[in-house]
Amino acid sequence: MTPMGVEQAQLTAQKLLSYPISAVYSSSMIRSAQTAKILASAFEGIQVEESDLMWEITPPVPYLLIKYAKEINGEQVAKDLRRVEEAYIKYFKPAGEHDEHEVVVCHGNVIRYFICRVLNVSIYSWLNYEIFNCSISEIEIDEYGATKLISYNESCHLPEHLKTQNMTPMGFGLRHSEEKKEAGQTPEE
Repeated sequence: MTPMGVEQAQLTAQKLLSYPISAVYSSSMIRSAQTAKILASAFEGIQVEESDLMWEITPPVPYLLIKYAKEINGEQVAKDLRRVEEAYIKYFKPAGEHDEHEVVVCHGNVIRYFICRVLNVSIYSWLNYEIFNCSISEIEIDEYGATKLISYNESCHLPEHLKTQNMTPMGFGLRHSEEKKEAGQTPEE
């Protein structure tokens, strides 16, 4: 992580101290895992559980936009959607008998997908959601599994010079294979 990324994560950890966090889950991609470890270190006894399910995705785009986004591969989009849906099912479930506060650290497009699912809106609406690095989105899940978006892209804990995002002009973040390659890791296909 860059020094800026470390500072963003440390400020986010301080913000999260107001919650009784019981678990931290993270994408196994390097930057998310590093961020999650900084967040978890603020809470005694919490270890990060990493998962390949939350790797960055190539999000779906409306048919008419495809001609402008030639790098999109329909087969990869379908594969990514199956994987991220599996992550949603695994991590977005009712707590049980007692309230739980858990942290999920992942990537912009994955967060956008989760938000679409929480709001029960078309996954194509992800293009309308801006997201900053180390922002906080809060989701409430009731005992029946109904979801409610409490806040999205909350970044008041970050000074303006630390509000950053990893977007290309078309709104596509790095593919998980590109980030793994940058980190010297091999993506699992």
